[in-house]
Amino acid sequence: MNKQYFTNRLLSMRMLAIAGCAFLFVGCGSDGGTSSGGTTNSSSSSTSSSSSSSSSSSSSSSSSSSSSSSSSASSSGTIPAGSSLVYAINAGGSAVTVGGVEYKADRFASSGSPNSTADAIDGTTDDVLYQSERYGNFKYEIPVTNSTYSVHLRFVELFHQAESGRLFSVTVEGQPVFTDFDLYKVAGHDHAYDIIVPNIMVADEKLTIELSASIDNGTISAFAIYSNAGGKFVEPPVVPGKDHKFFVGNITTSGNVRSDFIQYWNQITPENEGKWGSVEGTRDRYNWAPVDRIYEYARQHNIPVKAHTFVWGAQSPSWLNNLSGPEIAEEIEEWIRDYCARYPDTAMIDVVNEAVPGHQPAGYAQKAFGNDWIVRVFQLARKYCPNSILILNDYNNIRWQHNEFITLAKSAIPSGYVDAIGLQAHELKDVPASTVQTALDNLWNQLRVPIYISEYDIGETNDQRQLQNFQAHFPVFYNHPHVKGITIWGYVVGRTWIEGSGLIQDNGTPRPAMTWLMNYIKQNPKQ
Repeated sequence: MNKQYFTNRLLSMRMLAIAGCAFLFVGCGSDGGTSSGGTTNSSSSSTSSSSSSSSSSSSSSSSSSSSSSSSSASSSGTIPAGSSLVYAINAGGSAVTVGGVEYKADRFASSGSPNSTADAIDGTTDDVLYQSERYGNFKYEIPVTNSTYSVHLRFVELFHQAESGRLFSVTVEGQPVFTDFDLYKVAGHDHAYDIIVPNIMVADEKLTIELSASIDNGTISAFAIYSNAGGKFVEPPVVPGKDHKFFVGNITTSGNVRSDFIQYWNQITPENEGKWGSVEGTRDRYNWAPVDRIYEYARQHNIPVKAHTFVWGAQSPSWLNNLSGPEIAEEIEEWIRDYCARYPDTAMIDVVNEAVPGHQPAGYAQKAFGNDWIVRVFQLARKYCPNSILILNDYNNIRWQHNEFITLAKSAIPSGYVDAIGLQAHELKDVPASTVQTALDNLWNQLRVPIYISEYDIGETNDQRQLQNFQAHFPVFYNHPHVKGITIWGYVVGRTWIEGSGLIQDNGTPRPAMTWLMNYIKQNPKQ
């Protein structure tokens, strides 16, 4: 008997002792008690073929006295013969190919948060599939044709190192896979655990995997969907972003999206690549390539993009200075029209940036449209990007020129074109949490539009002081009922706009504020 087989047997017997028939209850309710009629499991990773083959472990099948299914609790189970891969997802992680199966980057989750580790994973040679997770109370809804499917679910306990730290439940298309399951008790820490759920009927054109927890959070590392009945994945049409979920996002790093971005953040803003001066430095010659890469990444990972920025007094094309007012008006409209046509799925847009007098208002736009230039620019954005959230963004309107920003916003919001306000939130270092809370409350009470924290950072090279500031401010933002999302302005040390504001070293080593932030989000998941 090899060591892996013994491990599979031991863990499976422990599982049966805990859950009995409930563990195999998909099998208990299936017809015929065939090996494809029950939920099957393994504490080791099993590799599933992407076409007409079945996954198997080194252990042999044997019947279980505690279940009417004949599939063995000690087996990794099988995907029904003749099945082909429909779609696979690396939960919480980037795209990866394992054993010939292409696992797509995480997408189609209703909520929850991603997490990752560099730990070695026991019981598998496919560590990469288990080194990321999505955790929380959430569901995946994978668009597929109505048909019959089998699902290979992969789990690992990355966090807890004692029993009863996590109890969670999983259903597939409403059928319970397990209930109040203690992953650590069954598989231990950092040990792969797989379950195959065969013969799932889909009748509503989406295959739903739902996780909920009675203690802590649900967790899943990866899953693959197969069909031997002709079922297919259906790529959904692009839907622009009015109803995005709460996010904690970030920006590009030195003009690129780092490969680790999706491990930490679920929204992206181009730092400089999407500014008008970057895209159209020469009149009528667009450089879309850097922006295209950002949108491609966001679409691959199913996260929203906030465009930054349409009209601003800085980083605008210098050639505007040589044009007349009517010519500038034509160019502004052309810029907005062309951006929206290229990226119709833009979720949010910083339409006008830093327009408060004394900041950096766009004098060229005033030359084009007169004193009502802000409303006119928003009107154009609504015309060409009708499904995007249009934001009036400004610099440090929490701490400085708070009342001036409110006055400006009150002149534009009644037009009906301004959907939300953006608070850049730079330089809040050592500002008390109570001051931040009061400012947010006043902005809401005065303006009555949703709030985005659009550019938060703490420039502090002292780790403890940066940590203390994050601990003071972030919960105020995160828990305010009218804050709809938070974008942190950079995260890599030495590669941020504000000196000392980086949160991880270039090699991925986190500063204390980053460790605290990731734990805070994990412990307080948004529904």
